[in-house]
Amino acid sequence: MSDDKNKIQDNASQAPLLPKITNDEIDLEVDEKRDDEIKADRPPHHGG
Repeated sequence: MSDDKNKIQDNASQAPLLPKITNDEIDLEVDEKRDDEIKADRPPHHGG
């Protein structure tokens, strides 16, 4: 049996766990109502 499949791979050949983000993924606008909207958005089974 060959042990090749059990060898540790070189880290340089692996893709990064978290890729670098791009500028279009960054939200530059400050949403002051965001937290209030999240608090108000409750599933029906949580009551009013």
